[in-house]
Amino acid sequence: MTGRAAPEDLDWLREREFIVGSTIATEPGTRFALPARSSILDLHLPVPGVLDIGLAAAAQMKARRDLRLRPLGAIFAALGQREVIPEPASPTDFLKLAAAFYRARRYFPAIDQCLVRGLAMKRLLDRQGLQADFVIGVKLPFSAHCWIQVDDTVLTDPIDVVLPFEQILVI
Repeated sequence: MTGRAAPEDLDWLREREFIVGSTIATEPGTRFALPARSSILDLHLPVPGVLDIGLAAAAQMKARRDLRLRPLGAIFAALGQREVIPEPASPTDFLKLAAAFYRARRYFPAIDQCLVRGLAMKRLLDRQGLQADFVIGVKLPFSAHCWIQVDDTVLTDPIDVVLPFEQILVI
C-alpha cells in the first residue's frame, strides 16, 4: 500500500457518494496548494495578547455554530470571497494570528477540531486581507484533515501532522 488513492478507489467513493462533484483534486481545473514543507508553529511564536486569544476563541465558537446551522457547501462558498485582492504576504505576517490560535487550543482542544479551527482562521485572515489556502486532505485507511497554508508553510498544525494527507480540496 502506497498511501495514495488509486483511481478505482476514488470511483468507489464517488459511487457511494462519499465524495461528490468536482471537489476531487484529480479532476481537471482543480486548484492545488504547494506541498507543505514547513510549519509556522516550528518558529518562535510571539506571546499573543489576551484580546488576540479572545478573537481566536470567538472565531472558533462562531465557526462551530455555523457548522451546526449551515450547509458545509454554503460555508465553503463564502470563504475567500473578497472583492479587493490582498497584497502578497510572507508567512511571518501570520505569526500573531497563528500564535493566538495556538494559545487558544487550551480552551479549544486540537483533537477533532481541525475544521472549526481552519474555518475560523481562514475567515479572520480573509477579514485582514491576508491570502491563505484552506486545504482539505485525506489518507488511507480513510481519515481526513484540514489546515490553513500560505505558500508551503502550514499555519494551524505541526508539519508532521499534515504530511501524510493528500489534498482533495483547496479553497
